Amino acid sequence: MITITDDASKYIKDYLLKVSNENKFNHVCHFDIKVIVKKMGCNGQKYSLNYITVGEICEGELASLASNGIHVWFLPEQKHLIENCMIDLEGDSMNHRIKITNESLPIIECGCGESFYINDE
Repeated sequence: MITITDDASKYIKDYLLKVSNENKFNHVCHFDIKVIVKKMGCNGQKYSLNYITVGEICEGELASLASNGIHVWFLPEQKHLIENCMIDLEGDSMNHRIKITNESLPIIECGCGESFYINDE
């Protein structure tokens, strides 16, 4: 299960509506989100969220219906890193960002909170 908070859901849906309007679609295109874990940052791994259209979904990726009606796609080999994630909006009205956390894993974050490693000890 993946949880998307109400604030994050509103932010994501508002952004997708804005993108649809900027591209002059006659209707809202169907967009989903994709969460992957990339090797980067000072601790080695980082959650990355991208917006994708249905046409960009590659065969072999799994779908998980998250809360608030947003489909989240992820790579099968990363299922253990994605399951039980929470997608939230943090910050204030002037400076905010999407934050992905997973409290079910023994994750150690770097000082800035951008990257992590899994403490298997």
